[in-house]
Amino acid sequence: MAINCAAPGKLFGEFPTALMPQEILTSGPDKIRAVICFGGNLLMGLGDPDLAIPAFEDLDLLVVIDPRKNATARYAHYVIATSQPFERHDISTPGDALYPQAFAQYAPPVIDKPAGVIHDWEFFWGVAARMNLPLTLKYWNYGMDFEAIEDGLPLSIDTPPDPQTMIRFLCNNSRVPFDELLANPSGVRPQLPEQRVLATPAGHKGRLQLCPDDVVKELALVLNEHNVNAGFAYQLTCRRILEAMNSAYRDAPATRKRYPVNWAYMNPDDMVKEGIEEGDSIHIRSEAGHITGVARADARLRPRVISMTHLFGELVPSQKAEADGGSFTGRLTSLTDHLQPINFMPRFSGVPVNVVLIK
Repeated sequence: MAINCAAPGKLFGEFPTALMPQEILTSGPDKIRAVICFGGNLLMGLGDPDLAIPAFEDLDLLVVIDPRKNATARYAHYVIATSQPFERHDISTPGDALYPQAFAQYAPPVIDKPAGVIHDWEFFWGVAARMNLPLTLKYWNYGMDFEAIEDGLPLSIDTPPDPQTMIRFLCNNSRVPFDELLANPSGVRPQLPEQRVLATPAGHKGRLQLCPDDVVKELALVLNEHNVNAGFAYQLTCRRILEAMNSAYRDAPATRKRYPVNWAYMNPDDMVKEGIEEGDSIHIRSEAGHITGVARADARLRPRVISMTHLFGELVPSQKAEADGGSFTGRLTSLTDHLQPINFMPRFSGVPVNVVLIK
């Protein structure tokens, strides 16, 4: 297997996800043998299913924790159904960065969860307890090194932790005390002091490093690229929609009503040139693979650009995008070629492709 990058290092304490199939399939004492997929659709998110599916089939254990049986769950040894909103203790912390104004809310469960369903934390606590491994709850966020976080709440291996106690701990350093959240079930809008970017102190000579050395090297490589799209007439770009986020909500009735498939949007002039009309089935091929799509005109697109929403369709498709609920654009992506040299991100957008009308 050829990976055209240097040996990977950790980013925010984690290894690049794109290299997971390689680490599963490579023999040795450090081979990945078990994967727990928590609230995600990992196989679809990886792309390149011709490599990813055999890797996941090679695992000794694949556990998927999700209330719905997504594409990854079809290959799992165990699928664990977890509680949903209104069935569990919850807090608004994960949305902090998304709110236009400061807001905090704690909500206890208002209905019982169905029989056979557990809270997500119960799975991890239960496995650790059976292994006699004590856990420590910490307030973690993206980019933080878990081991370096000093404050933690030790959890007993004998008695399941109390959900409200855990959430109270997570609010220890909050601007809104947990007791205030308890007293205001509709939420709290804290009045925070105005924040401003201050002028540089007099005499301060520090400067931001806007272009680290490894980025300079990568840009130099890009500047010297030639004929990178040789043999391909178009570039496939990603397309976000309001009704879905990655593979989440794509099967919601409102989403499917508006998007029965993830249309392959094209510039109208390109459609005329290729003899393609609105609603035609088209064959889209890249270096890595091919998919069947359904064409739709969009005059806002530049010529020679095709725009499609990702994570629709089936991992193993039929020949009809309509029957599959769309087209899985991950089939046009390689997990071994064209990876970014720093973070090993696959080429999910700007993918060179050709388009042919299916007659």
